Amino acid sequence: MSDLDPRLARKAERLGRDGLFGKALGEKLGVTTAEANSLLAAGRALAKIDAAALTDSEIQLIRILASLRRAAIARGETRSVETRAVSRLLGKAPGWCAATARKRLFVERYDRLKDRTERGLGFVHISGNGFVWLTAAGWALAHALDERDA
Repeated sequence: MSDLDPRLARKAERLGRDGLFGKALGEKLGVTTAEANSLLAAGRALAKIDAAALTDSEIQLIRILASLRRAAIARGETRSVETRAVSRLLGKAPGWCAATARKRLFVERYDRLKDRTERGLGFVHISGNGFVWLTAAGWALAHALDERDA
């Protein structure tokens, strides 16, 4: 197999999640067992890459956080942005900003149910008292998004 077909690799990954491996996977895809295993590995790698993509809500949150912080600095304010201000500006429920940031954008948090510290993507830091701000990685992403749209 010289060139990999991404659609076939994604199909192999879906079938692998359903418990189809090796020879049975190859027969289902119409390829040899070795090719099926390669497609499965490639499909898993593609799925991992796809899972890291930011959602529209996450991109929207980063953009609005950056613009609110820039506006606050222009007014001479030094404090961070409040989560409810972000949610209000976007016309969302009061807890939308914090909930969206706590899904994947956060830096680090402790999960009591799992009894361990979890690491997020590291773009946004959320305080316990309703303030939120971008980390250095978050600002880099905000600049990249601004450049992409310019």
